[in-house]
Amino acid sequence: MIGSLRTVCQSANRRGRRAPHMFSVAKFSTCNQSPSADDITNDGKSTTASIAWTGRYDELKQYIDKEGNTLVPREYKALGRWVDRQRNLHKSDDLSPERVKQLTDVGFVFEPHETLWLERFNQLLGYIKEHGDALVPQEYEENISLGHWVQKQRYKYKTNTISEERIQQLIDVGFVFDVLEAQWLEKFAQLKIYRSKFGDTLVPRQHALGSWVWWQRREYKAFMEKKLEGESQNLKTANSAIDADTTNSSPGKSGMTEERIRLLESEDFIWDPKEYLWNLRFEELREWITLNGHGAITCGKNYSSLELWASRQ
Repeated sequence: MIGSLRTVCQSANRRGRRAPHMFSVAKFSTCNQSPSADDITNDGKSTTASIAWTGRYDELKQYIDKEGNTLVPREYKALGRWVDRQRNLHKSDDLSPERVKQLTDVGFVFEPHETLWLERFNQLLGYIKEHGDALVPQEYEENISLGHWVQKQRYKYKTNTISEERIQQLIDVGFVFDVLEAQWLEKFAQLKIYRSKFGDTLVPRQHALGSWVWWQRREYKAFMEKKLEGESQNLKTANSAIDADTTNSSPGKSGMTEERIRLLESEDFIWDPKEYLWNLRFEELREWITLNGHGAITCGKNYSSLELWASRQ
């Protein structure tokens, strides 16, 4: 009896119409029987959907075996869309704990952007270990992606679109957000070494540091001229924004700042070498006069430079 009823039901369904009323209302009819609990997934979907999910899950495992990760690109159309959907469901807390566990068990990445960031960050650590700094060139041949990532972090920092947590992570490993400032500080460190060796900051132009030192003096001159010009024009508005900018940042096109001036002067930086040398020779002249009672300098080992200077005055 049961077998004949099932046959009638299946035949009716294939023809797209209902089975006879006497059979459709039968409590034991298999045509209209509700799916059992085992046939329904925890997120309320039928066995068909569950089978489809399992199929994609098996595809994902095959992808992992081949590629070693779960970052399925868009080229994998069906699987890629499925992977994106799992992430969206997880984000909205609509993915069942069982499926979350299944995905987690195969190393599924629910936050791909975070994973990629950490991967690049670890690559940066490797670069720092090898090179001693975090100044990765933008077109770093050994790892183009790392070079572009580093530039992106600086851009996001400049546009205030990077989290404080990531900023701190980068700062902790010596990351440089302002490359130009980092380069300036490197030159300043070299200047300190020069001064400790030679006793002054009169670096010759032919020295490797000479051009940088010359440029600092040029920038300082432009800075002071612009500052004096601003003060002259704003005597009646000393507390205006213009004055504040003059005090705290580089005026005009000058790259000099109050902070850089402070650092350079902490090393007794000589802004005007000609004036410095003139004053030095003048003090030597005073010493000569004190010792000899006159200003007629005669050639001597200790005063040859003074004699030449005096002859030009």
